[in-house]
Amino acid sequence: MWFPKVLILTILMVGPVLPLAGIGTAADFVVVGSDETVPDDLYAAGNVVDVRGVVEGDVTAAASQRVVVSGTIEGDLIAIAPYVEVSGEVTGSVRVIADRVSIVGTVGTDVVVAGRRATVEGTVGGDLLTVGQQAQVLGSVERNVKATAIGVITIEGDVGGDLEVNANRLEVSPTAAVAGDVRYRGDAEISPTADLASAAIQLGKTPVPLRVRALLLAGEIVAGLLVLLGGLSMFWLAPHLTEAAAGGSRNFLRGALAGAAVLILPAVFVGAVIAGMGAASPDLYGVALLATGPIAVLYLAMLFFMVVLGWVPLATGLGQVVTRARISTVGSFMIGVLILVGISFVPVVGWPVLMVLWVVGVGGWVLGARSLRHGSIA
Repeated sequence: MWFPKVLILTILMVGPVLPLAGIGTAADFVVVGSDETVPDDLYAAGNVVDVRGVVEGDVTAAASQRVVVSGTIEGDLIAIAPYVEVSGEVTGSVRVIADRVSIVGTVGTDVVVAGRRATVEGTVGGDLLTVGQQAQVLGSVERNVKATAIGVITIEGDVGGDLEVNANRLEVSPTAAVAGDVRYRGDAEISPTADLASAAIQLGKTPVPLRVRALLLAGEIVAGLLVLLGGLSMFWLAPHLTEAAAGGSRNFLRGALAGAAVLILPAVFVGAVIAGMGAASPDLYGVALLATGPIAVLYLAMLFFMVVLGWVPLATGLGQVVTRARISTVGSFMIGVLILVGISFVPVVGWPVLMVLWVVGVGGWVLGARSLRHGSIA
């Protein structure tokens, strides 16, 4: 099914373009107080991002714990976090990648969610588009609802347009009202007293490949959150090294060569030593394993950390290129993460491209450490 991938790619890559100017901030807790007004776009990163006041532009937020909006955002909200809650007002749209999303307040236009669980208890002025494990509409969606899930979609509130569901199960309660058509795949429990404008049309069972894609989506969300947490940790623990690594990753060719060398040469060396000593005498295999054991352990440890941290300089470098370095380094990193997530949904070539870029990111750490050693930034 084309919908989930096109949807997320549209959110992250083709939706309203992120402005190249605004207010960037990174801290353990980023709070816009109830008596504060931010007169521009806000880019925020931290463990918690809490908007209690007014932001007169868009908010782009990344948090390792949660993003909470109890105030007013006069533009759009774009967020990546384990938990996102909108209990205030967003006059524009909401685009979220999160484990759990709760819309308790008011959203002026569309809500687009990729995550395990999405709940709408408030009012959505446009469409609700969600991909994940389960979703609930307990409040009001004034236009269409399009939901894809490997679990249950529950409708207890009002849907002003069409309801289109591709899930393991659809539940429509007696309190639900759907003004448009109802089309679904999977099992359904539709109350006979629900207010439906037309008869529900069953399109068939949920295809197995869709469930597989949904599970892969959940894995990609978790991976994205790990990269986000790793990047924020590195900016806190080693900000100069991380910035230098981002500079190194912007030199694509040098970064690719350095990354390939770090990833390939140790494995080739260990393999050559073991093969050479073993060819000389089978009795030397044990000696070869003992001699190369420390190198192999360090190499595996490096791979373990680079699975997450290898994306950090790359994402930062991409963000700096896109924004022309007009925002903070952490803000550039957040935008770069969004770009990488978008690339992952490009059919056929997305993941091969990401693997090449990951090698560049690993090389960025090498070049960054070298530039700091020589007293310059790559």
